[in-house]
Amino acid sequence: MQLLQPSLLSYSRSIQTGKGLFYAIVNHEGKKIKTPVTVEQTSIRGTQSSHSAGQSFYDENPDKPNLQRIEVAHLPANSDTFECVFSLNVLGKSIKPDACNDEQFIEYVAQFLKIYTDKNGYAILAQKYVNQILNGSWLWRNRDADNLTITIKVMNRTNFLEEFNNECQFIVAQPYSEQQKKFLQMLIDQFAAALSGKSHLLRLEITASGKIGLGQEIFPSQEFVEKDKMKDDIGRVLAKTSLGTVDNHAYLHPQKIGNALRTIDTWYSNASFVPALPVEPYGVDSKMQKAMRVSKDSKNDFYSLVENIISLTEELKASKNVEEIPGNVHFVVGCLVRGGVFSYSSQESVEKRKKKEAEKASKKQIKKDNKKIGS
Repeated sequence: MQLLQPSLLSYSRSIQTGKGLFYAIVNHEGKKIKTPVTVEQTSIRGTQSSHSAGQSFYDENPDKPNLQRIEVAHLPANSDTFECVFSLNVLGKSIKPDACNDEQFIEYVAQFLKIYTDKNGYAILAQKYVNQILNGSWLWRNRDADNLTITIKVMNRTNFLEEFNNECQFIVAQPYSEQQKKFLQMLIDQFAAALSGKSHLLRLEITASGKIGLGQEIFPSQEFVEKDKMKDDIGRVLAKTSLGTVDNHAYLHPQKIGNALRTIDTWYSNASFVPALPVEPYGVDSKMQKAMRVSKDSKNDFYSLVENIISLTEELKASKNVEEIPGNVHFVVGCLVRGGVFSYSSQESVEKRKKKEAEKASKKQIKKDNKKIGS
């Protein structure tokens, strides 16, 4: 039995990230001084390098300079180390939709999520999210640093690992000590409890620091600016915000950080090793410009899986332990954790789509039967 999706369906984000603010670290007389990394304008004189530019100038002037005004961010000349800090709130928003106009759908999904919670499925997601925090992938191009260190501080659990003063530091790609493992296990438990709604909220502060060299470039997020709205013909606009007396403090967009944290979808393929994708309804790989969960042979996208939530629930029930939970089950819950508007345009459009698919299948079968008769 397939479940028709409602024409009104939306979920709020369960993992909410703040801006990733960049700082330069200077050691002065044994003290660590932290100052904001600022965004500045610069002019550069480049050469024509794109294929289209070369073709258009081929018969005219291919060595014409490529003059640009762009925004950049660098550490000061006396600093070789950066910090990036962001806050993270974990909530149980996937447990029920923000808006839904189909009671039957709510009932089936609630049953599915209850079984998932009882089988401790959220612990798998929590572990994957925490791993993404620890590997520093959310720093994007800024990840290439020596002694990259990630510090996780729990902000709203006063009784959480008091021996650690509620925080713990990890060096990326280094083995964990027993104390670090203990901290991580308790953190994952708290993370899973917040996602599943067993606790109200988990609030974290994440800090990354690494050595990249004196005056080296920092890579904040880049703003999208329509060409006709560009000011002063600036070719590249970086993300910057006001903080105290600083008006151009460089930062990473919360969306960019969030995208990296949810890059945990390795369930879209049965291959032994596949690169993780961000959890998205169609499993879009932006580097390849391809929807990895959409193919002629199988329908593993979020919408197709949710239509079959009843059979997916049966698969979940059949799993003997958390390790046996099917990957597509984790993917569906991951999409609900991600949040978004998942509405069909109308119930009528759903019926039309299903009717069209049935007609297509019928025609295909008739074609096969005719081939058999002809042979």
